[in-house]
Amino acid sequence: MKIIARALMVAALFVTTGCGGEQPPPPAVQSTAMSAKMEMTATTKETATPTSGTYVTVASLASIADNFDTQAGLVTASWGIPPSMGSDPVGAFRMICGSGQIAYDDPIVSPGQPGKSHLHQFYGNLAVNSNSDFSSLRATGNSTCGDPNNPAAVNRSGYWMPAMLDGAGNVVKPEYVAIYYKRLPKSDPKCTRSNPGAIGNCVGIPTGLRYITGYNMQDGTSDAHPFFYCQDSDDGSVKAVSSSLHDNMNQVLAECPVGARLTLNIAGPDCWDGKNLDTPDHRSHLSHGTYVWDAALNKSYYRCDDAHPFHIPQMSLMAFYTVDANFAAGKWHLASDEMVPGAAPGTTFHADYWEAWSPTVRQTWEDNCIDGHLNCAGGDLGNGTAIKGMTVPTTRSLLVALSSIASSPVAPTAPPPTTTASTDPTSPIIANPTTVVQNPTPTPTPTPTPTPVTVCKGKSKKQCGTG
Repeated sequence: MKIIARALMVAALFVTTGCGGEQPPPPAVQSTAMSAKMEMTATTKETATPTSGTYVTVASLASIADNFDTQAGLVTASWGIPPSMGSDPVGAFRMICGSGQIAYDDPIVSPGQPGKSHLHQFYGNLAVNSNSDFSSLRATGNSTCGDPNNPAAVNRSGYWMPAMLDGAGNVVKPEYVAIYYKRLPKSDPKCTRSNPGAIGNCVGIPTGLRYITGYNMQDGTSDAHPFFYCQDSDDGSVKAVSSSLHDNMNQVLAECPVGARLTLNIAGPDCWDGKNLDTPDHRSHLSHGTYVWDAALNKSYYRCDDAHPFHIPQMSLMAFYTVDANFAAGKWHLASDEMVPGAAPGTTFHADYWEAWSPTVRQTWEDNCIDGHLNCAGGDLGNGTAIKGMTVPTTRSLLVALSSIASSPVAPTAPPPTTTASTDPTSPIIANPTTVVQNPTPTPTPTPTPTPVTVCKGKSKKQCGTG
């Protein structure tokens, strides 16, 4: 029954049909993609890891084929083809990733300089470290986005964010993260920029794209609007007082009792300049679309700006943490918060992304889930196959002593060993983790209605997964 309950939780998390619609989204919502013409411009391989503060152009990087049997990283989807997104205009691909290595590294901001960064929690490629570049990401590393013991890692992308600290000498590793990509199908008239009311030219994710989104540690600004809220515990035994959205963790304290789950959510940019995979600030080659007024149409609509005319699938990340007594005492904060005196806990939330998907697998879910307007959940590729080993790895967070983390670590290529913390049941520790159904049978698409479907009732569009 526990496995079934957790499977239902995954369904509730990922099946979000009908929560989109045409209402103005919050900052950094609904994405689209880029044009096929731009996808074909990559011609030569990156020859060296660029130093921080340089441009990396599309023309400098070529796609790198898998160095393993791609099919060994996939399984047959016993549930068949996922349903359509129905009245929600976007196509969606969603997956679950376990928490990976913890390191004072950042290969985007401080390449080749181990130990220089604030502490990061990584997801995806288990071999990411300060010396990583696109070539190394594609060549090595198992992945927490699937079976972490399977060398046929079809998603070797790197995802990372500031580590969560409990204020008592430990890192709090999240139970897992939910990562999803959304964009209008290319067939949508809004995906042709010259059309009235169009967002931009919809294209796929550029090979080797890298960026930082959220709080800017250099100037204190933010290109996104991350938010924090409380959810019930994984098994439903501990209820959230409220799931209202907030700007920092202190605002969630009174709403999130010990044993419930603190949720952090951030949505990346969805508009691209069509030329650069990285820029000196790791941000300006991308932007978030905004609502603009069109006098001829007599209405406002969502649009990419002229400097970033290509609409790419927007990557969003949600991290789930089991709340403990230290959180209730107001001690939890992000590692990056310590670099900004007086910052409210969570204020400096940001996320880094470095694309390194199997080009075949990425193209499959872009074609089927995004452009096919499907509701793909749990690593479902939309063609009867799914990523192997896509499971909820644990339903409780894990404590790792800060004293056990080397200042200049070498990231493992296999899953890190489990760290034992307190046996107190209110402490966020892992206890006998089990495996859930890889992807529960998707809920049939409901008949379009002005009212959100059940899993979205009482929640905002962001909580429903359309943000």
